Amino acid sequence: MAVLHDGVKVYQGIGTDTVIGIASSSTENEIIVTKLRSVETFKVGDTKALSSWSTKLPLPFSCPVIFNQSSNEFVGICNQSSLARWTYETQDLSKKHFKDVGSDVRSLLTSDELDEPVVIFCNGYVEGLDSVSANKKKTRGRKLLRNEEIMNQWLAKEGQTVNVVLLTSRAEGYQLLMTPIPCEDGGTAVRCSLKKPTEQSTVCDSCVFEDGNMSSLFILWSDGSIWRYHLAAVTQQEDRASHLDGQRILKLSSENNLSKVCIEVVHADFIAVSGITGLDSQTSVENLSIWSIPYGTLQGHVTLSTAKESTNKDSGRRHLVYLHKYLISATPDSLTCHFCRCDNGTLAQALGKLSTVQVDDNDQRENLTINWSTDDKEQSISSVEIASTKERTLSMLLGSTKVNKTVLRKDIESLRAHNPSDILDILKKVAEDFQKRKPKKGLPGTTLEIVVIISSLAGSACPEFLSAVLEDANANLILTCLERIKDLPEPFVVKCLELILSFEEGKIPALSRNRGNVRPNVGKLCPLGPKQAWCLNQVLGCPFNTVFLLSSMKKVQFDLILLFLKYLAFLVSKECQWSEGDLPDETLVDWISVTLDAHFTQLILTPEAKDILVSLQSHVQQQLVFYSEVNEVKWFVQAICKTAKKSPKDIKQSRESTYSVEFMEL
Repeated sequence: MAVLHDGVKVYQGIGTDTVIGIASSSTENEIIVTKLRSVETFKVGDTKALSSWSTKLPLPFSCPVIFNQSSNEFVGICNQSSLARWTYETQDLSKKHFKDVGSDVRSLLTSDELDEPVVIFCNGYVEGLDSVSANKKKTRGRKLLRNEEIMNQWLAKEGQTVNVVLLTSRAEGYQLLMTPIPCEDGGTAVRCSLKKPTEQSTVCDSCVFEDGNMSSLFILWSDGSIWRYHLAAVTQQEDRASHLDGQRILKLSSENNLSKVCIEVVHADFIAVSGITGLDSQTSVENLSIWSIPYGTLQGHVTLSTAKESTNKDSGRRHLVYLHKYLISATPDSLTCHFCRCDNGTLAQALGKLSTVQVDDNDQRENLTINWSTDDKEQSISSVEIASTKERTLSMLLGSTKVNKTVLRKDIESLRAHNPSDILDILKKVAEDFQKRKPKKGLPGTTLEIVVIISSLAGSACPEFLSAVLEDANANLILTCLERIKDLPEPFVVKCLELILSFEEGKIPALSRNRGNVRPNVGKLCPLGPKQAWCLNQVLGCPFNTVFLLSSMKKVQFDLILLFLKYLAFLVSKECQWSEGDLPDETLVDWISVTLDAHFTQLILTPEAKDILVSLQSHVQQQLVFYSEVNEVKWFVQAICKTAKKSPKDIKQSRESTYSVEFMEL
C-alpha cells in the first residue's frame, strides 16, 4: 500500500534561474537543488534554504551538483568543462573554485558503495573524480558509436558490482551500456539494444530502481506505456545486435502531454508518475500519482498545480526524484516535496509465525497481474476449455460435485495462467451463494484456501469474497487471506482483529498443517491464549495506513480495545519471552498510537486502563532514548564501513594524520 501526502512548495523561481536537478546532500533529510546560476540546500519539507551559493562567472551549471562524502565537499560542473569544488564554509563561487578538465562532461554520479564520485563525459568516457582533477590534458577517447548520444545515466548495483548505466540513442534505436566500476581507460561497456513497443516508439522518460543487489530500468515510451527491463540480462548478452526484452507494467492515457510526464520508482511494488492529467474533474490539472506495479492500479494522487498554472507553464524539463521518503517534483520554476509512505503488499516476512512452519512451494509464485497482451498466439488453451475449467471449479466450490484437490489445483493454475478474471468471477459467485444459504451452510474453507494460495489475489478485486470470509469467521481461511492477499483494506484488517479478540481459545479450531500444530509458549502473563495470540500477530503484521486504520479502530467495542491494549503492553514488556511472536517495534508503536487516538477520551476515564497506559508510556520513552542513541552513532558506523573498503596503504596514511575517540552508549 502506498500513501501520498499533499506537497509543500519549497521553491518558487523568478526569472531565468531555473531548476536543473536535485540530489542528496551530506546529512539525512537534506537535498541539493541545482539551478542554472546558483545552488541551494534544503531540509526536505522546509521552505527556507539552509545554504546558498551563486557563481560570479557567466558560466551556468550544466548538471546537478553532488556531495562528495569522502572529501566533505560539493562538486559541480559549469559550462560542461569547468569543475567546481567547494565546502559549506565557502561564501561565493569565484574563479579560484573552478578548474578546466579539458573535455565536455555529461554528468556526475555518486554512491555510498563507491570511494569517490565518477564523472561521465559526453563521449561515454567514464573516470573517477580524483583522476579527472589531476589529469586535465589526458586524452579521453570516444566510447560511443557514430551519431550516438547519451540520454540518461545512473549508478546501478548488480550482485556485488556497481555499474555506470548509460541509455543512448541512435538512428537505429536505443542502446543500454553498462560499465563496471572501478574502470581503467574510460571503462569497457557491455552494450545491448532495447526492444521497443513499436518501431515508432520514442523514450519520454526513464529511471533505474535498485532492489537489493538487483536493478531494473523503467522507461516511459511515447505511446504512454511504461516498460521494465532487468539489467542483469544485459551482462549476459555481449552481442551488440542482441535485444533486451522488457515487460509492460502500466499504460497511461494517450491524451497526456508526455513531454511533461516523469516517472520514478519508489518501491519494488510502486511507481510514481508526475505531470499526467485527467485523474479528477479538472482534466487540465497536472497530478502526481502512485501506481501499483503488480496490478497496474492507481493508489492515490495529489494536485501539482491549478488549471491556470498548468496552462501558463512552459514545456521546460521536469524532474521527479525520491529521496528520504519524499517525492520531489520540480518544474523549471518550482519545486514541491510530497511525503510518500510505501508498505509491502504481502506478509513476506510472515511475522509471528511458528518455528515449525513449512514453506509452501506456492510462496514463490508471481503475483496475479493484468495481462496487457493482445496476441492471440500466446493463448495455449481454447475458450471452450477455459469455460469448462471454470464450470468444473465452480461446481466443486459450491458443493455440487465432489472435491478433488489435485484437479482443483490444476484448474486454478490453468485459469490463473490464461484468464485470471474467471477466478474473481468464481469467488464472487461463491460469496453470493454463501449469502443465500447462511447460516445453514458456511464457506468451503479448505478448498477456498487452495484457491487463495494459488491465485495470489488482490484485495481490491474481490470485496464480496472478503466480506463473506468475515461473516463466515473461519480462522484458517482468515489467516490464509491475511498471508496471501495483497492490498487488504484497513476495515478488513480491523474486523479480523475484532474476530480474533472475541474468539475463545478452546473454540479456535486446529491450525492448518502448514502452520504447525505445536502450541506456542506465550507464557503465563499473556492475556490471550496461545492460538489466539498467534492468530492476532498475523493481523498486526499486515501492511496498513494509519490514517485509514484510525477510522476503522474507532468502531471497535471498548472491551475489546482494553484486551487489545493489554496484549500490546505484554508484547512490549520484558515479561514477554515469546521469540516467535516478535514484531518490529515500529509496527507495535503504530498500533499503540492508532488505538490510543481512536479511544483516548474513554481510556483516560476508565480506571482499568490506567496501568496499561503507564506501561505503554514507559516503553515509548525507552524507545525514544534508544533510537536517539542509535542515531548518534550512525555516522560513526558509516565512517568505519568506508574505512574498511580502503586499501591497507590508504588506511595507514589516514591513521598517521588523524584519530578519534567515540563513546557509544546503548
